[in-house]
Amino acid sequence: VSLIFSHGYTFVIISSIISLVISSIFLLMIKGVNNTINKANFYENYFAEIKKGIKLSFKDPNILKLIIFCSIVTGIVISIDELFPVFATGIGFPKKSLGFFLAFVSVFQALASFLAYKFEKLSNLTYLFLYMLGGFILFAVALIMQIGNGFMLLTLMMIVFIFLFTVIDIVLEGRLQKNIPSEIRATISSVKNFYVEIVVMLVFLLFGATADKSSFQLSFLLLSFIIILSGSFYLIFSNARNITASEAYKD
Repeated sequence: VSLIFSHGYTFVIISSIISLVISSIFLLMIKGVNNTINKANFYENYFAEIKKGIKLSFKDPNILKLIIFCSIVTGIVISIDELFPVFATGIGFPKKSLGFFLAFVSVFQALASFLAYKFEKLSNLTYLFLYMLGGFILFAVALIMQIGNGFMLLTLMMIVFIFLFTVIDIVLEGRLQKNIPSEIRATISSVKNFYVEIVVMLVFLLFGATADKSSFQLSFLLLSFIIILSGSFYLIFSNARNITASEAYKD
């Protein structure tokens, strides 16, 4: 990617078109398969399953809180992944080095995924504090971006942020799956993914609207406030600090 960017955007566009044409040719070469999905009932069945999952999630308030919290964390991780190029542009990262930067971030995400099991015994309260710490890190990032200095420091802070949130995402997802019966895990996961997409949509809308009216720095600042405030809300009002296997699903 970095080598492609070094030749300019025209070369990037041409390369993308060539890649699309080649992919289309290979797609046409693949032997077709029979469609077993009833298109008429597909969306009806999907939303019926989501409705069922939402009802099941409300059977246990603690599990519901964990589902929502996991959805927020996962949604932020996905959003930040997409916003890294914006961040890199905002701190003046050279275009030809953007690919190396994104690859470097991916390495640390992979490292966080590999090491996540080492942190699985931490309490839910500890993860809540780590979540809020991520918000304060993003707050500091936004302020330093406004000042316009600290190129390497900003990069390091964002890597720490994504490492923290990747670990939180993986461990709490595992904790969620552990505390719901196997026969409804797929349904609950569908609900969680539905919430995740809502979070991602809201983050992108907020980020885009704020950046359009003001700046990318303010967008990151608002996102940090959302993280800190949502974490504070859970800290004050949530009792789901040490969730154990629920009795609510045994009926």
